[in-house]
Amino acid sequence: MKEVRQAYIYSRVSKSIQAEEGKGLQRQEEKALDFIKTHNKSQLKNALPTYKAVDTLITDKGLSAYLGKNTQKNAGLGAFIAAAEAGRIPAGSLLVSENTDRISRMSADDSREIFRNFKRLKIDVALVKFGIIIYHDKDKDLGIDLLLTAAFHLANMESQQKSQRIRDTFDIKRREEKAGGEKRTSICPSWLKLSTDKKSFEVINEHGRTLELIFKMKIDGYGSSRICAHLNENKIFSFTKKEDQSPKKWTKGMVEKYLKMVQVMGHFQAKKTTHVDGKRIDIPLGDIIKDYYPTVISEDTFIQVQQSFKKTQKGMVAKNFANLFSGICKCPSCGSTLSYGRSLRAQPKLRCKNKDDRRGCKQTNINYIPIEETLIKQLAGLDYSKLNGRNFSNLVKDIDLLDHQSDEIEQIISNFNKVLSTTSNTKRFAEINELIENKYTELEALSEKRNNLISVRSNYDSTAVQQLNLTNKEDRQKYNVFIKQYINYIIPDDSKVIVSFKTLHKPLKFWYVEKSRTGNGLSDKEIVKEVFTNGKTTDDIKMLFRKDTRNSIINHLSPVLKPPKNRNDDLEFIKFRFEATRIIEENPKKWKWLLDDKDH
Repeated sequence: MKEVRQAYIYSRVSKSIQAEEGKGLQRQEEKALDFIKTHNKSQLKNALPTYKAVDTLITDKGLSAYLGKNTQKNAGLGAFIAAAEAGRIPAGSLLVSENTDRISRMSADDSREIFRNFKRLKIDVALVKFGIIIYHDKDKDLGIDLLLTAAFHLANMESQQKSQRIRDTFDIKRREEKAGGEKRTSICPSWLKLSTDKKSFEVINEHGRTLELIFKMKIDGYGSSRICAHLNENKIFSFTKKEDQSPKKWTKGMVEKYLKMVQVMGHFQAKKTTHVDGKRIDIPLGDIIKDYYPTVISEDTFIQVQQSFKKTQKGMVAKNFANLFSGICKCPSCGSTLSYGRSLRAQPKLRCKNKDDRRGCKQTNINYIPIEETLIKQLAGLDYSKLNGRNFSNLVKDIDLLDHQSDEIEQIISNFNKVLSTTSNTKRFAEINELIENKYTELEALSEKRNNLISVRSNYDSTAVQQLNLTNKEDRQKYNVFIKQYINYIIPDDSKVIVSFKTLHKPLKFWYVEKSRTGNGLSDKEIVKEVFTNGKTTDDIKMLFRKDTRNSIINHLSPVLKPPKNRNDDLEFIKFRFEATRIIEENPKKWKWLLDDKDH
């Protein structure tokens, strides 16, 4: 039987409008399928492996490859790379893309690094436009190498030129705007709208009244949380509602954001956007322009509110870093982050932020102590080198690779110095000297990368965590940082805590009171021991999980809300179920037919 390998189709469009219309994505998908079909015919004739496209498409909508945003972990291509690093993509699988510029428009060096990463992960890459496949286990010939290099440079240059044209256009519009022309953009604070003649902005009356209420309540002594709760309880929705979407409820962060925005006074600060290491940075451009927008809040009121922030003491930080799992505790009802709280006489509790902000969650406070006691006990004896998984192995390999590259460059510098000592041609001497300088620059860059990786590797030192004193604040902070490297999230309730490990495909449950086990499989506690202490893989053992009915729930609620990408992930499922239920409760008449289905 002929070998059939998996093919993953990747498509990307950089503009949101392209994503909404779907034409660019559909075109790329169709061309990729045609490529696979044509290539398979050739493979069959030569008795070579063929490819079958997997059902899940990898797409990035409205993400820039010029800034590398499509390779970040929360992007489609980034998630694919992360899955490959975790061993979930079979070796020899094929990533099919229209062209190199769908994958990267970064500099040639950065683009080449992405393709090197595919090779390291044993992923073959098909480029439909050129009709070629770059195999991970074969060296590229000179022609293909030159073709890729040219494609990398052209894609990057094209993006640079496009970016410069956009900046030039905005500069022209900015000058015309100062002369009394149309506003350079319709983008404005969410309580405003562009006037009909496009020469000014107008206040949306209901939003203006809401802003006035928020500032008045703040001056009257209300905190952001109480303001947020008041707005949500009185069904005063936020300004961020989009067409065909339910109005969004307020959060504490949104209230604080509006209380600090100078735009409420009518001020405008032009900014120039740049990117450093893939991160967007806004640089102020010129002086603040007053009366650019309509004034909603007076300057005196705004200043009074800012002073109130300075006088308000921030919430007390626990003297001993009370929540050992800060940042990764999630609500079992809605998936929101749980925060630690404790009154003077009561036991410490975890509270849902969505409930505090009156955003529809009804989760009661959860006792904290059983969570900490259970997890410290269950996680204490683990062999963390097993938990490191492929990410740690790749880290070690990357350090070794940098050492190898540094050795190569040092050898090249040595060879250049030998040539330099024998040449008497002044021009040749200058050329070689410049090459040496460039190589030293490369060497410094590699050294910096290596130092950064060494720093990261030190965080995986499991012997350090075993010596921590968890009654000490600093040691509790260190434990929190350490454990976050291995755990995605924990979901506690009154009887158990669910833990999502980064190297397991399904979360595990730990009961506060040990439960007896039935059946032939292993309990979740035993699974952790077998995998992370005794060195077995998840394929070696039989995992026992409760009968999962979530697929039927997801399918039932899918008309209300787009299903989660990963149906097996507990947190994604909880968030999906909560949001879908909230939408139904806000408009029960619309979804009556769904509620009448007695099977769910």
